[in-house]
Amino acid sequence: VVCMQLLLIRHALPHRTEHGQGSDPELAAEGTEQAQRLPDALQRYPLARLVSSPQRRAVQTAQPLGAARDQPIEIVRKSRTDLRRDARTRAPAHVTVQRYVQVSVRAFSPDRR
Repeated sequence: VVCMQLLLIRHALPHRTEHGQGSDPELAAEGTEQAQRLPDALQRYPLARLVSSPQRRAVQTAQPLGAARDQPIEIVRKSRTDLRRDARTRAPAHVTVQRYVQVSVRAFSPDRR
Protein backbone atom coordinates (compact mmCIF):
# COMPACT_ATOMS: atom_id res chain seq x y z
CA VAL A 1 0.00 0.00 0.00
CA VAL A 2 1.29 3.42 -0.95
CA CYS A 3 0.11 6.34 1.17
CA MET A 4 0.07 9.96 0.12
CA GLN A 5 -0.82 13.26 1.65
CA LEU A 6 -3.09 15.48 -0.42
CA LEU A 7 -2.96 19.26 0.05
CA LEU A 8 -5.87 21.24 -1.36
CA ILE A 9 -5.23 24.95 -1.51
CA ARG A 10 -8.05 27.34 -2.25
CA HIS A 11 -7.15 30.19 -4.58
CA ALA A 12 -6.06 33.55 -3.20
CA LEU A 13 -8.35 36.60 -3.20
CA PRO A 14 -9.46 37.51 -6.76
CA HIS A 15 -10.69 40.87 -8.02
CA ARG A 16 -14.36 41.29 -7.35
CA THR A 17 -16.45 41.16 -10.52
CA GLU A 18 -19.96 42.35 -11.18
CA HIS A 19 -22.59 40.30 -12.96
CA GLY A 20 -21.79 40.14 -16.68
CA GLN A 21 -18.07 40.88 -16.28
CA GLY A 22 -17.00 37.27 -16.62
CA SER A 23 -16.16 34.62 -14.10
CA ASP A 24 -12.38 34.34 -14.43
CA PRO A 25 -10.87 37.34 -12.63
CA GLU A 26 -7.19 37.77 -11.88
CA LEU A 27 -5.92 38.03 -8.32
CA ALA A 28 -6.39 41.28 -6.46
CA ALA A 29 -3.31 42.94 -4.95
CA GLU A 30 -4.08 41.28 -1.60
CA GLY A 31 -4.47 37.92 -3.38
CA THR A 32 -1.06 38.31 -5.02
CA GLU A 33 0.45 38.97 -1.59
CA GLN A 34 -1.29 35.87 -0.23
CA ALA A 35 0.07 33.74 -3.08
CA GLN A 36 3.59 35.09 -2.49
CA ARG A 37 3.43 33.75 1.08
CA LEU A 38 2.60 30.18 0.02
CA PRO A 39 6.17 28.96 -0.64
CA ASP A 40 7.23 29.75 2.93
CA ALA A 41 3.98 28.53 4.46
CA LEU A 42 4.20 25.18 2.67
CA GLN A 43 7.96 24.74 2.99
CA ARG A 44 7.66 21.65 5.21
CA TYR A 45 5.52 19.74 2.69
CA PRO A 46 7.21 17.75 -0.07
CA LEU A 47 5.37 18.11 -3.37
CA ALA A 48 5.34 15.43 -6.03
CA ARG A 49 2.94 17.35 -8.28
CA LEU A 50 1.48 20.84 -8.43
CA VAL A 51 -1.95 20.77 -10.07
CA SER A 52 -4.31 23.66 -10.81
CA SER A 53 -7.60 24.31 -12.51
CA PRO A 54 -7.32 26.54 -15.59
CA GLN A 55 -8.93 29.49 -13.80
CA ARG A 56 -6.62 32.50 -13.74
CA ARG A 57 -6.95 32.99 -9.99
CA ALA A 58 -6.00 29.35 -9.35
CA VAL A 59 -2.98 29.41 -11.68
CA GLN A 60 -1.81 32.77 -10.30
CA THR A 61 -2.07 31.38 -6.77
CA ALA A 62 0.08 28.37 -7.69
CA GLN A 63 2.73 30.29 -9.66
CA PRO A 64 4.87 31.51 -6.74
CA LEU A 65 4.95 28.01 -5.27
CA GLY A 66 5.86 26.49 -8.63
CA ALA A 67 8.59 29.08 -9.17
CA ALA A 68 10.04 28.60 -5.68
CA ARG A 69 10.15 24.82 -6.13
CA ASP A 70 11.15 24.95 -9.80
CA GLN A 71 8.12 22.76 -10.43
CA PRO A 72 5.70 23.02 -13.36
CA ILE A 73 2.01 23.57 -12.75
CA GLU A 74 -0.16 20.87 -14.30
CA ILE A 75 -3.40 22.35 -15.59
CA VAL A 76 -6.40 20.03 -15.19
CA ARG A 77 -9.24 20.92 -17.54
CA LYS A 78 -11.83 18.51 -16.20
CA SER A 79 -15.09 19.28 -14.52
CA ARG A 80 -15.68 18.41 -10.88
CA THR A 81 -17.98 15.62 -12.00
CA ASP A 82 -15.24 14.16 -14.23
CA LEU A 83 -12.69 14.37 -11.42
CA ARG A 84 -15.01 12.63 -8.95
CA ARG A 85 -15.75 9.86 -11.46
CA ASP A 86 -12.06 9.43 -12.25
CA ALA A 87 -11.22 9.21 -8.57
CA ARG A 88 -13.75 6.41 -8.10
CA THR A 89 -12.90 4.43 -11.23
CA ARG A 90 -9.23 5.05 -11.96
CA ALA A 91 -7.49 5.34 -8.62
CA PRO A 92 -5.10 2.42 -8.17
CA ALA A 93 -6.28 0.11 -5.41
CA HIS A 94 -2.87 0.24 -3.71
CA VAL A 95 -2.93 4.02 -3.23
CA THR A 96 -4.70 5.49 -0.22
CA VAL A 97 -4.87 9.08 0.89
CA GLN A 98 -3.06 9.16 4.20
CA ARG A 99 -4.19 12.61 5.17
CA TYR A 100 -6.32 15.25 3.50
CA VAL A 101 -5.25 18.79 4.29
CA GLN A 102 -7.23 21.75 3.02
CA VAL A 103 -5.41 25.03 3.23
CA SER A 104 -6.81 28.49 2.66
CA VAL A 105 -4.26 31.10 1.65
CA ARG A 106 -6.16 33.57 3.82
CA ALA A 107 -4.89 31.59 6.81
CA PHE A 108 -1.43 32.98 6.05
CA SER A 109 -2.53 36.62 6.10
CA PRO A 110 -0.70 38.63 8.76
CA ASP A 111 -3.92 40.46 9.69
CA ARG A 112 -5.92 37.24 10.05
CA ARG A 113 -8.71 37.50 12.59
